[in-house]
Amino acid sequence: MRLRRGQILAILVIAAVVCLRPVAMAATPYAGWRVDAIRITGLPAAVPPPPVSQLAMGARGGFLRSRKAIFSEKSLLQDRERILLYLARHGLPRATIVTELQPDRERERLTVVFNVVPGPLVTLGAVTVSGAPAEPAGLGKLARRRLAPARPFSDEAVQRVASLLAGALRGAGHAHPRVTPAVTPRDSTLADVDFALVPGPRHILAGAVAEGAPPDLAPLAVRVMDVAPGRRYSPDKVAEAREALRELDIFRQVRVETEDAGADSLLIRAQLRPAPFRTLRLSAGSWTDEAWRVRARWLHRNLLRRGRGGELFGALSRHRREIGAGVWWPALLTPRSRSDLHARWELQDEDSYRLENLETELALVLRPASRTTLRLGASFADVDVDVRTEDSEAFRADDGRLVVFSIESHRDRADDLLDPRRGHRLTMTLAWSPPGRLSKAPFVSAETSLTGYLPLLEGLVLAGRLGAGAARPLGDAEDLLPNRRFYAGGPNTMRGFGRWELGPADADGNPLGGELRLLAGAELRSALFGPLGLAWFVDTGQVWATRAEARLDALQISTGPGLILGTPLGPVRLDVGRVVTDPPPGRDRTAVHLAIGHPF
Repeated sequence: MRLRRGQILAILVIAAVVCLRPVAMAATPYAGWRVDAIRITGLPAAVPPPPVSQLAMGARGGFLRSRKAIFSEKSLLQDRERILLYLARHGLPRATIVTELQPDRERERLTVVFNVVPGPLVTLGAVTVSGAPAEPAGLGKLARRRLAPARPFSDEAVQRVASLLAGALRGAGHAHPRVTPAVTPRDSTLADVDFALVPGPRHILAGAVAEGAPPDLAPLAVRVMDVAPGRRYSPDKVAEAREALRELDIFRQVRVETEDAGADSLLIRAQLRPAPFRTLRLSAGSWTDEAWRVRARWLHRNLLRRGRGGELFGALSRHRREIGAGVWWPALLTPRSRSDLHARWELQDEDSYRLENLETELALVLRPASRTTLRLGASFADVDVDVRTEDSEAFRADDGRLVVFSIESHRDRADDLLDPRRGHRLTMTLAWSPPGRLSKAPFVSAETSLTGYLPLLEGLVLAGRLGAGAARPLGDAEDLLPNRRFYAGGPNTMRGFGRWELGPADADGNPLGGELRLLAGAELRSALFGPLGLAWFVDTGQVWATRAEARLDALQISTGPGLILGTPLGPVRLDVGRVVTDPPPGRDRTAVHLAIGHPF
């Protein structure tokens, strides 16, 4: 007798119900109990365990995710099927599961154990690529390098390789490639994988259009996207256009997509929604190096039309007072550039000096590559210094006019702006004040900082920093101005010391700064629960009055724990640093710092 498709399906459903009925009957007395823990046993060493947090009974809720899941027959069956599907995708298609419930009757809590009977492990056999074009070359090697023979089969790994092959084809100009992986079992323990490629035609760009922007901003949006007709298509070009529009800080919403403009050409279309042009920002608090600080900023993103904006700003803290104004003009010289003109008055009120600085600066900001900026600046300042320290040799620089030319390069390859877990950041700054009539206190300085982030385990990140700076007076100048010196100590430089406490000081312990600074640090950051995290850091560094005094045996070392609270504004940290070397006379060994943001 030949069974119809519907009859076969009905028989399978009845069989499944009969097989699962013992599990459901055994689970019934524990309905509504809390699930204390979930354990998965019997997995081969080559197969990673499925993440328990993604199971129905492994999910948590409530404040700080502290409430555990409620047990039910439905969730038990769901998790069993999820684990079986996970095992099938990781080379164990014939695995079975024996469920065990371990009750704690007094507390009405359960431990659920999924005992896996894995069956034969399926490993990879031959990995081939068919239909590959001449360019890009090496797609077959790419697939075999990612899917080495004899490794356990993983559906996730196969899909990742398919995505990599599709990305490589798009990078070569094929805008609509198709990659179809086919898995062919050779026997019960071996499977061959073939990736069938249909690259499609290679596309060129026909141009760019901007929709949703006001009439005076639409030409600016098209200019900053910088799409030259006839250029070969690549996903990087679309990403660069999207990034350039967001960097304008004019549009609240930026959507950049491609659409067919012919048989082998694409048009980049930007859907834009302008942000409010006028913004007033006020902030007040206690953090970082200052006991208290108040800031205000008013800006108009389109004050002079065509994206040319302006701002007024001011800040007040224990050691700093600042007011100023500025205007900027995007894409004046090149599509990925911005020209800035700022004027500001600043007062630095320190224990060892009081400095007033009235400065005007013209700067050109270039973006030669994605997430890379180059800033060229020229400033003219009038500096007035009032020396407060009794050390007559501390500050011998002449105040008055000061002309400074500067170059700053910043490369950001971190995966997150506020809480990075992978990547690096590199910053280099050069400043030169020419001797002669232009400057009363000419100098030259150079500073660089490299930070890196490496994920070790789930929720565990290793962060490191290495920074150095050097400066010296030029011409007839005897010394550096106080605001051109290097200082250290505090939550962002050396956490075993208070603000500016590391380095040269006068007889009263007031910081004097120096010509040379060296900083290094490493930190382990670990997620605790919810938004809370822990850190353990080691900082080292020193500031020397002159380069001739520099000695590595003078480096100070501090270490200690940190408590991290994740917020929408960034991580809030409470760090306790203790100096393990011999601190300078009169300095405490322990310092406590409250800061917003990671030190590096």
